[in-house]
Amino acid sequence: MPQRLLFALVVSLAASLPAAADAPTIDHQPLACAVAGRFPQLEARFSPAESVAKARVQFQAEGERHWYGVAMKAAG
Repeated sequence: MPQRLLFALVVSLAASLPAAADAPTIDHQPLACAVAGRFPQLEARFSPAESVAKARVQFQAEGERHWYGVAMKAAG
């Protein structure tokens, strides 16, 4: 039986934002499936983009306790 992966998107806000600023919105499509031995590519758009200092994708296999993380990088 294949293991399911659970994903979470983690965002760090830019330090220059005022404390009362609204959190950025995240536009993305959930990952339908991940193939064993291959890296899935996740896309997300943050608005306003300048409010995000860095973003990470956190994931874990179903039934596991430990979460793993990968830094996202800007494209386009």
